[in-house]
Amino acid sequence: MDDFESYWNLLVVDENKESRVQLNQWLEQEGYAVHLATSREQAYDSFLRRPFEVVFLDIPSDSTQSLELLERFQNLAPEIPVITISVEDARNPAMERGAFGVLNKPLKRVQLQQLLLQARIYRNLARERRQALEQARANTKFFEDVLGSVGEGILVFDTKGRVRYQNEKARLLLGEQGWDEAEDEEEDLEFNFHKTVVSQILQLLASTLTEGQEERRMLVFDNEARRIHVEVQTVQLKEADGRPQGAIAVLKDRSTEMLLEEQLMHTERLATLGGLLASIAHDIHNPLTCVTGCAEIGLEAAQEAEDAAAKTTDENAAKALKAAARDMRDLFDQIQEAGLRCRGIANNLLAYSRNSSVGKQRAKLNETLKNTVLFVSRYRKIEDVEVKYHLAPSLGLAAVNEAEISQAFTNLIDNAVQAMEESETKCLNLSSRSDGRNAIIEISDTGPGIPERRLSRIWTPFFTTKGSGTGLGLHITRRVIEHQNGTISVSSKVGEGTCFTIKLPLA
Repeated sequence: MDDFESYWNLLVVDENKESRVQLNQWLEQEGYAVHLATSREQAYDSFLRRPFEVVFLDIPSDSTQSLELLERFQNLAPEIPVITISVEDARNPAMERGAFGVLNKPLKRVQLQQLLLQARIYRNLARERRQALEQARANTKFFEDVLGSVGEGILVFDTKGRVRYQNEKARLLLGEQGWDEAEDEEEDLEFNFHKTVVSQILQLLASTLTEGQEERRMLVFDNEARRIHVEVQTVQLKEADGRPQGAIAVLKDRSTEMLLEEQLMHTERLATLGGLLASIAHDIHNPLTCVTGCAEIGLEAAQEAEDAAAKTTDENAAKALKAAARDMRDLFDQIQEAGLRCRGIANNLLAYSRNSSVGKQRAKLNETLKNTVLFVSRYRKIEDVEVKYHLAPSLGLAAVNEAEISQAFTNLIDNAVQAMEESETKCLNLSSRSDGRNAIIEISDTGPGIPERRLSRIWTPFFTTKGSGTGLGLHITRRVIEHQNGTISVSSKVGEGTCFTIKLPLA
């Protein structure tokens, strides 16, 4: 049975008994189920309790309350036609309030039939519209579910470059705020990840929207937590007739793949580095032996000069011999110390390349720090650097290899001095204290500091911010500290400086 033959419930609200009985008789003869209401309160209660397809409402010309009832019907169910009953040619404000039609008094059956036919057509169209809207919503949800389940980010733009849709994956790739909020986000003084991504994607979209060209590019961004690699592909969105409708940007997160590739490259580099370090350590042992041997001969010569000065009776000659002996001893002591230190570094490189650890002794870390500063000052200009010591006198001996720890301290102090080259205030702070089980060493500077997004990467092999650096110093330093069963951490503020904190086990 189609809708025009289906069973309908009608509500008739009419206080006039004569017209109410007449209308009820005609409607029942037409095959409708009629519910009569003699008051507005009774009508509203019936309207709430049961569904009606059409409502007939008698509205006298001066009845404000009937108009209010019409509005209440409209608010509750705007899809139900309300046909008003009024005197012919009388002013009918109900049409201005949304009434579907007017049945004039005296009643005419032909007019009633025409209004009911129009009401059926209206209800049928309203039902089809509702079904189409529900289907459209279902289709929209279906496609959103499909696009939301896709592993790539999807951005849909109109012909003016305005985003019309973004799935959850795109929102995650662009950051928690997504595309729309990213455009309005306030500028970050140090780095704005969202605006950088948006700007890069818009550059690709410009070519796709204007020329219809497909674009593909790998975008790399340093977020504060990690480095993000996003492959972006843009294609033109076309209607069924081929006319351009906008563009689609597909975002693929390649960060994991690139990280694995970088880790593989690092592994290969470290393997190459191990062989290179072993070769270097082996090759420099012989010249270092020569250097230290010559230093020993020089010290012996200094001793012979001192002995000759003691034996001579010529006072001027004795004084000259003593001065020469003193200068020779100072010079060859420095040469021998540097040679022995280089030999220790070579041995550490060899141990590093073999992934082995060297023996541990008992070291006085306060003295090691002071000696390291003295050693660095021999090849690095630190006269304009104020060195402040805050060393605990009661600091115990540390169970470490002093040569390795000296190498680690050298790397950190040398980096600190270099970092302060362009700073107005140059202050190197060295402090030590004990927590009962560990010696805690802090090496801080007043340099430019390290941005937060780079802090987690400073330990990575070959990562450097220096134009001539190798990117191995801090990596080797951390490895040396960890070989001593210690730990190293870093804190930094841009514009204020950097502090490295080292914990080493006490003996």
